[in-house]
Amino acid sequence: MSDGAHTAAVQQALDEMRSEDPKAAETARQAYQLLTGSTRLDRISQFTLQEFLWRRLPTQWVSLEPTDWPTVTEALGRFFDLLDMPRYAELARAPITRQVLAAYVEGDELGREAYRRALSASEVVPPNVPELAWGITMDDEEYAAYRDTAAMLELAIEAGELVLGAPGWREKQRELTSTYITLPRPELGGDSYLDRIVAEREA
Repeated sequence: MSDGAHTAAVQQALDEMRSEDPKAAETARQAYQLLTGSTRLDRISQFTLQEFLWRRLPTQWVSLEPTDWPTVTEALGRFFDLLDMPRYAELARAPITRQVLAAYVEGDELGREAYRRALSASEVVPPNVPELAWGITMDDEEYAAYRDTAAMLELAIEAGELVLGAPGWREKQRELTSTYITLPRPELGGDSYLDRIVAEREA
């Protein structure tokens, strides 16, 4: 999809929302901008949406009160409905999203713990592999590799290459991750993600 097509799809969804509920449309627009930093739909993955809903919304959108968070999740759900992205709409409205946000109401540390538990239970989170144990905290190169590996695993699930719950699926998940992070990449000057992570950790 071209830049223009991305922009048109987003604008069409927001226009339809404005015809239904102008306030919800503005909420969805702001949330989308914070989520992507652009108007490109391909900036969104299950992982980046989880991070937004379960961490960034309650901790970084400081102009909102906790009572506003359900308004954001519902607006995003409707936005993704209109974009024909039902899995993301479902995630915005999911019980786990409500549970994590409710934990933040009880306290930031409880919220962060709920976020970590929810994320670790997600099927798209990259597993540790023989070549690499992901850091608890990550610098830029490692975080980019982690984010992109999560997007790769999501696509593998969608394509049927990784079948959740099938015999050996965890091993398959590790194999896919190992291959992905060790693949030489022209955009990295021939380095792999693993090369960049090792260099970053040693710097």
